[in-house]
Amino acid sequence: TMAILLALLLGLFTWLYTYKQDARKFWLGLGLAILSLFVFLTALGFVLGDAAAPGAQAHLNANWLLPMMVSFMVVSVLWIWSLLDVLRKNNDWYAQYPNCL
Repeated sequence: TMAILLALLLGLFTWLYTYKQDARKFWLGLGLAILSLFVFLTALGFVLGDAAAPGAQAHLNANWLLPMMVSFMVVSVLWIWSLLDVLRKNNDWYAQYPNCL
């Protein structure tokens, strides 16, 4: 139950509890999350940069929408992946964790 709550609240950081077994998952997820955050903030910078220009003509430019959607989807998939990974393990696996490698 605690592992499920950690996965719901912390996402990919739930793999730190079982780092010996899940180190690859954690580092892959963290790398993808950081890359997604960078893409999201870059796209947000374009949106805020266009809106903040004084005297600029208002025009419809949706070039920022796809990168923001993709970054949101990547983070959502990482969260779902960590939750499903925890859900597929039973209580016995966690009880025997250090010895189940």
